[in-house]
Amino acid sequence: MSTAIREVGVWRQTRTLLLKNYLIKCRTKKSSVQEILFPLFFLFWLILISMMHPNKKYEEVPNIELNPMDKLTLSNLILGYTPVTNITSSIMQKVSTDHLPDVIITEEYTNEKEMLTSSLSKYSNFVGVVFKDSMSYELRFFPDMIPVSSIYMDSRAGCSKSCEAAQYWSSGFTVLQASIDAAIIQLKTNVSLWKELESTKAVIMGETAVVEIDTFPRGVILIYLVIAFSPFGYFLAIHIVAEKEKKIKEFLKIMGLHDTAFWLSWVLLYTSLIFLMSLLMAVIATASLLFPQSSSIVIFLLFFLYGLSSVFFALMLTPLFKKSKHVGIVEFFITVAFGFIGLIIILIESFPKSLVWLFSPFCHCTFVIGIAQVMHLEDFNEGALFSNLTAGPYPLIITIIMLTLNSIFYVLLAVYLDQVIPGEFGLRRSSLYFLKPSYWSKSKRNYEELSEGNVNGNISFSEIIEPVSSEFVGKEAIRISGIQKTYRKKGENVEALRNLSFDIYEGQMTALLGHSGTGKSTLMNILCGLCPPSDGFASIYGHRVSEIDEMFEARKMIGICPQLDIHFDVLTVEENLSILASIKGIPANNIIQEVQKVLLDLDMQTIKDNQAKKLSGGQKRKLSLGIAVLGNPKILLLDEPTAGMDPCSRHIVWNLLKYRKANRVTVFSTHFMDEADILADRKAVISQGMLKCVGSSMFLKSKWGIGYRLSMYIDKYCATESLSSLVKQHIPAATLLQQNDQQLVYSLPFKDMDKFSGLFSALDSHSDLGVISYGVSMTTLEDVFLKLEVEAEIDQADYSVFTQQPLEEEMDSKSFDEMEQSLLILSETKTSLVSTMSLWKQQMYTIAKFHFFTLKRESKSVRSVLLLLLIFFTVQIFMFLVHHSFKNAVVPIKLVPDLYFLKPGEKPHKYKTSLLLQNSTDSEISDLIDFFTSQNIMVTMINDSDYVSVAPHSAALNVMRLEKDYVFAAVFNSTMVYSLPILVNIISNYYLYHLNVTETIQIWSTPFFQEITDIVFKIELYFQAALLGIIVTAMPPYFAMENAENHKIKAYTQLKLSGLLPSAYWIGQAVVDIPLFFIILILMLGSLLAFHYGLYFYTVKFLAVVFCLIGYVPSLILFTYIASFTFKKILNTKEFWSFVYSVTALACVAITEITFFMGYTIATILHYAFCIIIPIYPLLGCLISFIKISWKNVRKNVDTYNPWDRLSVAVISVRNKVFL
Repeated sequence: MSTAIREVGVWRQTRTLLLKNYLIKCRTKKSSVQEILFPLFFLFWLILISMMHPNKKYEEVPNIELNPMDKLTLSNLILGYTPVTNITSSIMQKVSTDHLPDVIITEEYTNEKEMLTSSLSKYSNFVGVVFKDSMSYELRFFPDMIPVSSIYMDSRAGCSKSCEAAQYWSSGFTVLQASIDAAIIQLKTNVSLWKELESTKAVIMGETAVVEIDTFPRGVILIYLVIAFSPFGYFLAIHIVAEKEKKIKEFLKIMGLHDTAFWLSWVLLYTSLIFLMSLLMAVIATASLLFPQSSSIVIFLLFFLYGLSSVFFALMLTPLFKKSKHVGIVEFFITVAFGFIGLIIILIESFPKSLVWLFSPFCHCTFVIGIAQVMHLEDFNEGALFSNLTAGPYPLIITIIMLTLNSIFYVLLAVYLDQVIPGEFGLRRSSLYFLKPSYWSKSKRNYEELSEGNVNGNISFSEIIEPVSSEFVGKEAIRISGIQKTYRKKGENVEALRNLSFDIYEGQMTALLGHSGTGKSTLMNILCGLCPPSDGFASIYGHRVSEIDEMFEARKMIGICPQLDIHFDVLTVEENLSILASIKGIPANNIIQEVQKVLLDLDMQTIKDNQAKKLSGGQKRKLSLGIAVLGNPKILLLDEPTAGMDPCSRHIVWNLLKYRKANRVTVFSTHFMDEADILADRKAVISQGMLKCVGSSMFLKSKWGIGYRLSMYIDKYCATESLSSLVKQHIPAATLLQQNDQQLVYSLPFKDMDKFSGLFSALDSHSDLGVISYGVSMTTLEDVFLKLEVEAEIDQADYSVFTQQPLEEEMDSKSFDEMEQSLLILSETKTSLVSTMSLWKQQMYTIAKFHFFTLKRESKSVRSVLLLLLIFFTVQIFMFLVHHSFKNAVVPIKLVPDLYFLKPGEKPHKYKTSLLLQNSTDSEISDLIDFFTSQNIMVTMINDSDYVSVAPHSAALNVMRLEKDYVFAAVFNSTMVYSLPILVNIISNYYLYHLNVTETIQIWSTPFFQEITDIVFKIELYFQAALLGIIVTAMPPYFAMENAENHKIKAYTQLKLSGLLPSAYWIGQAVVDIPLFFIILILMLGSLLAFHYGLYFYTVKFLAVVFCLIGYVPSLILFTYIASFTFKKILNTKEFWSFVYSVTALACVAITEITFFMGYTIATILHYAFCIIIPIYPLLGCLISFIKISWKNVRKNVDTYNPWDRLSVAVISVRNKVFL
């Protein structure tokens, strides 16, 4: 086969990788189906949401005049007031006797606290009045009487007499307000204006025809559409990082893969997928109720461009991650996060436009804005069409342009980051590599120039390097000079290679020898470009391995078989070989022939149709070697190529390598000394990262060997002293290596070879010495290797990096050694009772210790438990803050004009307008205008009651004449919740102003929230108790299911065969698990009670919870031990049972609480049954029952509901489970 440097086109490699990706997609059906079905699922879900929440269109609504002010709305009202002074008593006297006679009953309270306490036992017919001074007061109604919503309501549609704002009229709030205002005015001026105030009318302002858009389902649709394409990016990112994690990407680059082909293959594949999915989704979306008026092509463009940009965004993230399990999660969360940012931009109308541009590089925000624009056009136009791409607040043309630019930017950034970000494997460029002229104009040298130029500068031969014969001078193919490699591990620098220097020649096979961890694989990785050297120089035919561009040229000549088998798991052997043959640049018409030759040479015809993941270890090594020899490369770098192979396969490999030896360079590492002796022309022994010697087998044996071995087999009458004297007589330097009853072994130095014949003659003649037979053998390569290793260990005895381990690791290793010795003590059949008990204690203690150390090292389980604890504490803190902010948020609302009306000169605001003023008196109202000026209220005059024509406005006043004074009609906007009482306050203050009083009446509204906050407190406490029970049940599988892992690795069987007593095994684990579970439960329960001081601690009932806790912990741990025997059927036992436990707990709570509404008896029976049958439930049932009977101010009804019975059953059931 030709050995010329292979040249392969980018497009051919792209087609090959496309085929590879397509085959992988077809064979990883689960992820592929998810990629396709998730977007369709989200789309159909959105269509369903659109059908359930269509836009509501309302016709124009005229003004609605409410019933006249009616005192009877306050009938049977109990009116409490505080403080009690002469002025307040006078005011309340006039209200109760003059204005509202026989309607209300007044009660006096010394202070507001006393009133609040009294309100707890009152019903909704109680109203409190808190006077701040003679001109200001606070009205306190119960929340079911007046609105407790926000100050503004965005919806302006569909409101009639049932509007929240109208409740101030129907509840009697304005009647009481007007009555108190009239009393204050009368006390201040001695003029009664109750008749005028009582004549005030209330009118709900008319509304224009509107389309009401529900923000919540609209927001859900936007977020779901953003997430719809995330599976593509999620799985793409996982695929790419997984290939990087398994070194597949760098391996392909060693095979000659162009970076452009790698990225282009993924781009083309996902562009095709996105194109088809976008087309399908666009047709469905425009044919359904989602976007029925829009153009399918416009929607397709949006979907397609967003799908592309989101996939390319995931592509951009891949160089930043080393673990595939992280990148997918981060990609999804970024998608959701920026989707919500886009949603915020849409919902906040005053969001700065400059910040919108700031977020435009994020495709998720841009897409949300674009879809929101489509919805806007659907609502108020004919949908998104090509004719209106430039219309609306956020034109679609900008979205389309930005998504296109984002896609291009993400791809370029992905390629750039892949080149410059340091990774675990591969070479990296400088940050500004694209500005260097050398990157764009690469100078190429031909093969002959490189070979000839490589002759100069030979490494000087030392005593550890054997000189080569003259035929190999000038054939230095690989040159290694002063190579050093340093890693950072656990805060220390570890030197893997130290000043390594030697040459590797064309036409020879070179073996790298050394024990595991000595640096052989590191040297291989440096030579193939997987990692750069820390210092020194290495070249392959003149190409420097530390330069990316030069290494790319060198890789065209290289075939590599790495230490770890690298292949595509789901592809067959033949498919792996064919795809990599194409990537290597083997001509298309020769690929089948070359693949068949490799299959034949390595005896893999029978397994060519097997998937790579189903091969045995030896077969995987054959596949890796077959990939390396594809195309008959000039250089073979083989890292332990025969590891795991049977003897027959090893000989097949040896024959193949010998056959391909001529005019090529083969470098391999091995632990088999016979393999190195048979195959390698030169052996390089590396120890502790340093070169010990390089040369042929004879050179190593003669220089580093221990001479010849004389082995003499003797009988029982042998005179060993006489025999030793005879050997010493002929060869004084002989040393005794081994002596026993059957054999004597001496070491004979090489320098005394001429004396061997005299020794053999003497042995033959002295048959009386008892020598049965004797033989001489030469030193083996293994003897040389062992001798060099011993010397290296002596030389490096004080080298801390290699000989010393951290103290903690030493202690842990020692502990595990002690445990192993303890567990392997076999119990004897006739041991005494005392010794058996002693053995049992020792085994139990050892298992407990071992279990503790295992939990300490299982970071995944520890993280899972800590995560569950964090979730619980986070929810607790969040609910605590929400509860207190809710309580603190109940502040008095001052009903002043500033809430809804602009001041003169103030700029318009969404929720603030001028006050409309309609003059129906047929006379001047200049004094009224002067009043509004004095009150800093902007007024707009209107001639008629057509308020719709000048909408939107917060409120209006229609001024009418009653005898000599004005009366008013308060026209309020139904979306301005407090506008009606504010208008009444304005009217009252006008009457004061008209009577020449400069002071104004001030009013606050503060509902009684105690009842609501108490209900919220109970619901919150109940929810957290249920959450505690559900989270607690999910924890034991993470630390009490070690038995499942022990059975999977056959450890339990081995321990039993070694004499481990089963009871010691289980109790040893329980000694650790039960206290640990107790600590977790006490911590969680303590925090629950600490955060909720609103519990009455009944001693007996709290002791019941303690007893329940004591019984529940061991019962659940023991049940978990039983569940751990399901290891044979379940892959992730811990995660599975944690999920089962929590779901079971949730289901039990849901069932008991739902059935409670059906009848207390059914719920009680189910509670009893769950406590007895389901070990997970009793603590949960106990906690919920305790919470219910411990609520403050709970109204007990012993005839219908007694949680104490359920609490008792829960306690008894857990105690019975422990005994069982």
